[in-house]
Amino acid sequence: MSPHTTSLRTARTRVAAVAIAAALALSGCSQATEDALTADFERLTADAQAQLDSLSADAQNLTDQLGELPEGVRTAGEDAVAAAKDGSEKARAALEDAGATGENADQAAADAQQALDDATAKLTALKASLDGATPPDVVATIDALQADVDALRERIVGAS
Repeated sequence: MSPHTTSLRTARTRVAAVAIAAALALSGCSQATEDALTADFERLTADAQAQLDSLSADAQNLTDQLGELPEGVRTAGEDAVAAAKDGSEKARAALEDAGATGENADQAAADAQQALDDATAKLTALKASLDGATPPDVVATIDALQADVDALRERIVGAS
């Protein structure tokens, strides 16, 4: 065997080793990227779940306080609570879909966003219909529910 053949064989071996090392490194990067995306998704899901829990609690608080509102305003309050709960359920469904298959995640997120927009409109109308005689704790609960709806909508928009 000539020195040239040995040198060529050594060079090919080294190139193959570098190619294998590069493939393994890229595979590791791919796994690292996948792990980072999974961690981001889990964090986003946990944040959204906390927001959903807060929204649910504030919706229940407002439901408990609806009796303190005048009859005409009470109906608007019931509609606003129902809209907030609907938006919450659609957001929860979007999260579940994104975590499971993700096949309908975009549509589910759009549905949730639309329902949350509706809740915002109804809560805004409810606040506009309040008068100075409305107990401050009821106003604070409406504000808290509005903040929850807005924050959840922003999370849905940010995740889309």
